[in-house]
Amino acid sequence: MQQIIECEEKFFCAHTPALFHFIEKELKFKFQKKVFETDIYLKDKQSLYIQKDSCLRIRKSNLPFFELTSKKLLKNDIRVKIEKTITFPAHKHQRILALLKRIGFKEYCTVFKERFIYTSDKFSSTYNIMLDVINKKTSFLELEIVSEKNDPQLLKKLSEFEKLFQKFNLQKTDQNYRDFVKNHHL
Repeated sequence: MQQIIECEEKFFCAHTPALFHFIEKELKFKFQKKVFETDIYLKDKQSLYIQKDSCLRIRKSNLPFFELTSKKLLKNDIRVKIEKTITFPAHKHQRILALLKRIGFKEYCTVFKERFIYTSDKFSSTYNIMLDVINKKTSFLELEIVSEKNDPQLLKKLSEFEKLFQKFNLQKTDQNYRDFVKNHHL
C-alpha cells in the first residue's frame, strides 16, 4: 500500500492556450499524460468516508489497473490529506466493488474526468498541475504538492505555488469534485 501526503487547491478556470503556454514554457512543467478517469466515491453507513475531504474512492482509467484510495485530513486544513492507495488489475474492478458493497459501502457519486497532468520535482516534493474537465462540462485547475513525509512547510509551499497563477485571476472552488458533481447534478 502506497502512502503519500498531498496538499492541494482547486480553481475554476478556462483552459486557454495562454494557460498551457504559461505552464509549459514559463513554469517549465513537463507534460506527463492525458488521461480519462472515472472516480467512484463510496460512503459507509456512518458516512465517515464522505465527511469534509475524507473519502474512499475507486479510480478507473485507460490504464491496465485501477486504484482503491482512502483519503483523510492530516490536519484541520482541508488542503492537506494523507492518501493511501492499493492498486489492482483492471479486470478485478467489479469484484472489488461488489466486495465493498457487501461490507456496507454504497456509491455516493461518480465523477468522469478528462485530465492533463504536468509535473516538476522540487525540494524533495512533486509539484503537479492538473487541468481537468469534469463530466464534460466544467473546467478546473488543480495545484498539488505530493510528499512522502509530512512537511510542515507544505501549506506555505502551496501558497507560493498558487501565487504563480495570480495573473489568471482564478476563483477557488469551495467544494471537492465529488461534492461539486453531487450538488450541481452533473
